[in-house]
Amino acid sequence: MDVNIGDWIDALPPAILPQSDIERNLLGVTTKGRDKVFNKLKKTIDNIESLIETDQRFLGYGLGVEALQAQGVSFREFQSWQPPKDLATPVVYLLPAGES
Repeated sequence: MDVNIGDWIDALPPAILPQSDIERNLLGVTTKGRDKVFNKLKKTIDNIESLIETDQRFLGYGLGVEALQAQGVSFREFQSWQPPKDLATPVVYLLPAGES
C-alpha cells in the first residue's frame, strides 16, 4: 500500500468525489474509502471516454456533411443512395471527386 495515497485522494476535485464521501480514520483513508475512490474514478473515466467518443462522432458527421456539400450532393439525393446488390456486405461511401 502506498503511504502517499492520501495525498492524491485529497487533491481529487469534488466533481469526481466530494472529500466528505471518502471514509477516513485516524491513519488516513480506509481501505473501503480507497475502494470507493477507485470505483468512482473508473466511472468518471468511462464518462469522459463516452464524451470524447460522442464528440468525435459529431465531428465525423460534420465532415460527412461537408463532403456531401463539396461534391454538390443534396441530402435527399444522399438518402436515396443504395449499395450495389452484388456486394456481400452492403456499404455506401463517399470518394473525393476524381477518385475511384
